[in-house]
Amino acid sequence: MTEGDFKTFVQEMAGNLDEHVFGEIYDVLQKFPGRRETLNPAFPYPKILRIGALKTHLVVEYVGPQESDKDNYEVQAEFSPNKTIFDFLGIEVTPSTPMLQVPSNIENMQFFVGDAMTILGDYLYDVVANPNDIALNTLFDVSTATEPTFMSNVTIFWSDSEGAIRTRRIDFAEIMPIHEDGYAYHTDDSLKHFGNFLANYQVPRYKLKLHEVLNEFISLVGSGASSETEITRYLAKHPQILQLAFGANDINPEKELVWQYEAGKANLRPDFLIVKMDGYADIVEFKLPRISGAPMVGTDTRHKPSAVIESALAQVDEYDEWCNQEVNRSWLEKTHDIKVHTPQTYLIVGHRDDFSSEDRQKLRRRRNAVIFTYDEFIDLARCQLYRMR
Repeated sequence: MTEGDFKTFVQEMAGNLDEHVFGEIYDVLQKFPGRRETLNPAFPYPKILRIGALKTHLVVEYVGPQESDKDNYEVQAEFSPNKTIFDFLGIEVTPSTPMLQVPSNIENMQFFVGDAMTILGDYLYDVVANPNDIALNTLFDVSTATEPTFMSNVTIFWSDSEGAIRTRRIDFAEIMPIHEDGYAYHTDDSLKHFGNFLANYQVPRYKLKLHEVLNEFISLVGSGASSETEITRYLAKHPQILQLAFGANDINPEKELVWQYEAGKANLRPDFLIVKMDGYADIVEFKLPRISGAPMVGTDTRHKPSAVIESALAQVDEYDEWCNQEVNRSWLEKTHDIKVHTPQTYLIVGHRDDFSSEDRQKLRRRRNAVIFTYDEFIDLARCQLYRMR
C-alpha cells in the first residue's frame, strides 16, 4: 500500500465506520439507554479516530470520551512503515522490557512496567478499587499478533529514565497484521457485526467513581511532566478531591483578589478558596510535587527553607496582607460572595522523601501556612473516601 492508497483507504474507512459502526451503536443506545453505563467510553462516537499504517500492522484506535453524541470527531491518519505499534501508541519500551506472547485479545487490564508500581505505591495508588486484571513488570507483545485482535479498556503505567510515571490509556484499538496482499480489514458485512458487537460489549465499572478520580490524580502527580497548572485544572474539574481532603463545600478556583487601594502590587490569584463548614474560606496553593534540590538548606545550626520553599511562603505573606484589610474582605464578599477572616493557607508541595522528619516539623507551621506534601494531601482525601465505602 502506497501513501496515496492509504489516504484513500482512510477516507473510505471513516465513512464506513460512520454508517456501519458508530451509527449502529448510536441507534442501539436510543432503544436501550441503560447500556451506556457499561459501554466503552470511545463510543458511540470517538473523540479522535487514529489510524496508523505501520511496520507490521494496521492499527485503528478509538479515543474517548466524546463529550456528547457528536459525529464530528477528529481523524488522525499516519503512514509510518518504519514505526512499531508501541511507537504509534506512544508507549516506551526497551530491550529489557519483559514481553509475553499476545493472547487473542487484551481486555480490561492494567500493566505496571519498570518502577511504576513502586512510584504509584508511594502515593497509595488504589489498585484494588479497579476491577481490571493486573500485570506486573511485563507487556503483551502486540507486534506478534498474527490474526486481527483488539485492546479494550487497557491502561499501561511505566517509569521513564528520570524515574517519573508515564501513563497510556487505550479505550479501544484494533490491531490487524499485514498480509502479502495488504492489510486485513473489515468487509462491509463484518463492519455491521462489529458495530453490533461493540453496542453489546461491556466494560467493567469502578465500584466507586471517586476511586477512579483519585487514581487519575495520583497518576498525574506521579508524572514529572505535569505542571502546577495541569494539577490545579484537574482538581478544579474534580472538586471532590479537595472537598474530601479539607471538608470543603465550595472550592472557588483562581478567584482574582483585587487590591482595593493603591498597593503597588499585582493582584493575587490563589489556586483555591475553599469554603469550610463555618462559611469562611481558607486558601489552598499547589506547587510542584517534585522539588528541584533540597527543601531545606544551610548548616545544621542555620537550617532554612530553600529558595523554592521561601518563594512559596512569601506568597502566603501576600495573601495574609490582602486578607488583613477590611476593605479587601468586604469587596470579596460583595463581588464573589466569599467570606474570609484570617484564613488558613494550605501549601501542598513535594513528596515525603523530600523532607526529613526534622524538616517536616520546622515547616509544618510557618507564618500562617500549613505545609502538606502531596502524599499527605492524598492521604487526607483517601481517609475520607474509605469512610464512604
